[in-house]
Amino acid sequence: MDVRSASDVLLGAAIDGSSDAMPLALAFFLGPLLIGAGALVAAVAVQGWRGRLPRNRGAGIRTPATLASDETWDTAHRAAGPWMAIGSLGSIVPGIIVLFRPSNAFGSTSILVGMGVMVSFVIASGAIGVAAVNHQSRQ
Repeated sequence: MDVRSASDVLLGAAIDGSSDAMPLALAFFLGPLLIGAGALVAAVAVQGWRGRLPRNRGAGIRTPATLASDETWDTAHRAAGPWMAIGSLGSIVPGIIVLFRPSNAFGSTSILVGMGVMVSFVIASGAIGVAAVNHQSRQ
């Protein structure tokens, strides 16, 4: 197998412009959208992890326990930040893949798997944050 055919397999024949490649307009819409969504989640994660995300009703882990005080808000986000940051890659990586116009099947699969990873990690990070608050309140 030569280099070009290996690339065709990996990128779903996008190199030779076969009809199986993701349409250009769709790739240029979804790629930046996914990257932007992942970057937004990553920004919230990093700010929370550093203790720089102010308590608010718009971004972060918003449960009665975490909104109770600035201390519980910071505790939750410091515990959840690393997991949320990892989850953001579930959107950023497929966004980058889509920009290379892979086959529709590979592009769709990477988006679905990536979104599943991101949602799973974000939900888990919320649970981790609330558990950290509950642990702190018992001490």
